[in-house]
Amino acid sequence: MKTKISQEITKDNDALDRLREIKALSSLLKNVETPTVLAINSGWGTGKTTFIKLWEEKLKSDTEIETIYFNAWENDFAPDPLIAFLSEMNKFFIKDSDNEAWKKAKSAGVYLAKKIIPSVVKAGTAGLVDTFDILNGTPLDSEIQTIAKGLSQDAINSYTASKNLIKIFKDNLEKAVSEKRLVIFVDELDRCRPTYAIELLERIKHIFDIENLIFVLSLDKEQLSHSIKAVYGQDFDATGYLRRFIDIEYRLKEPSSESIVSYVDYLLHKQFKFEKNEISGAGELQKKSNKVLAFFIKYYRDKGLSFSLREINQIVERLNLVKHLCGEDSHVVYEDYFAYLIVPLIIIRERNYDIYSNYINPINTPEKILEHIDSSIPNFVKYDIYDLSYSSNDKYNYVDISAYLIYAKFKKSKVEEWYSELQKKENADVYERVAYLKSKFRLIKLEPLINKIELSEQFNLDN
Repeated sequence: MKTKISQEITKDNDALDRLREIKALSSLLKNVETPTVLAINSGWGTGKTTFIKLWEEKLKSDTEIETIYFNAWENDFAPDPLIAFLSEMNKFFIKDSDNEAWKKAKSAGVYLAKKIIPSVVKAGTAGLVDTFDILNGTPLDSEIQTIAKGLSQDAINSYTASKNLIKIFKDNLEKAVSEKRLVIFVDELDRCRPTYAIELLERIKHIFDIENLIFVLSLDKEQLSHSIKAVYGQDFDATGYLRRFIDIEYRLKEPSSESIVSYVDYLLHKQFKFEKNEISGAGELQKKSNKVLAFFIKYYRDKGLSFSLREINQIVERLNLVKHLCGEDSHVVYEDYFAYLIVPLIIIRERNYDIYSNYINPINTPEKILEHIDSSIPNFVKYDIYDLSYSSNDKYNYVDISAYLIYAKFKKSKVEEWYSELQKKENADVYERVAYLKSKFRLIKLEPLINKIELSEQFNLDN
């Protein structure tokens, strides 16, 4: 149920208004001096991977730049990041079978990887590493084989051999890259095991510093600093250490509330894929769900309780799961119950489980959850006092959400008594709406809905 990256960035799928950032950064890539390392810094769950993939996709149509995407986290099982790096680069360069410079650079790179020292691996591989490229089984350069023998000798010879191999690697990689700039996107560096992340940075700094080569590192600088300190100690200057490797740092722009609302609508459109045989009201479900999601996201954000983009993605995926788990039950899926009851409950469960837990307890009234909503929303929304910064939809959402949360608990006499007392002194619009629901619709079976929500929580959406 994951939403795939579109093959083309358009106004329709650029819900977070990232295209402007991508255009500006693409211009930077064309004009900056090389070699360069650019860091895209942003916190966990803020959409770095989506941004990087959209950017790479956009650059594929650019005649001046070529790209390689490398997911560091998916490759941190490798003993040396250089081997994983060479493998991804080999997929790129292998398209040009006549690129002799790459073949020579690759041969040197294989020996530079710290685990590929002839004297160590020869016994385990019947000597094949001495003469064959482990990336695709082709013969290694004989000159490089001779130089590499020095790696297994004394410290001075080993150092000299390493320097010679690095020079061969860099000289030939520069020839292989040729006239076009090559941009290598390194994603999820901050999720790697600390030693792997550090070694990857060191490799980029010392052996990939060549003309026309640009690295774009997608990372959470704060989290990566913690990883570095885990290796070098808590008093280590991790920020200063990272400055050694990063030439330019760019922090992703925080999306506006309007962009978040557009993004939610985009996700719902992608996730809520209705078949032709489903009832005509299905489109309304998406519209109303979007309004309610936007309503909560906006007011939680005003309270300093923002959802990350990853959390928003997971909420929408969970809503889609609940929709599918409900199956043919149109009583749940295609009426306002979904938008005004299930959507709020899933969001509140995510943000404040204690409030949610209190509500779903059969012996409790909706009092706590209504207080929670009231505390998150300005009075001028609840009581319709004129304010240009809030739409009239906010008032309607507040009324409908509150009314459905009350009505869903009406099977209990205790709730009836509580409601009779409350309606005398609280917001009249909410209780008019409750009265309407009582007169027009059957009572909501809350327990089956809660069971579906809880069942959806058994699915891991963190990947």
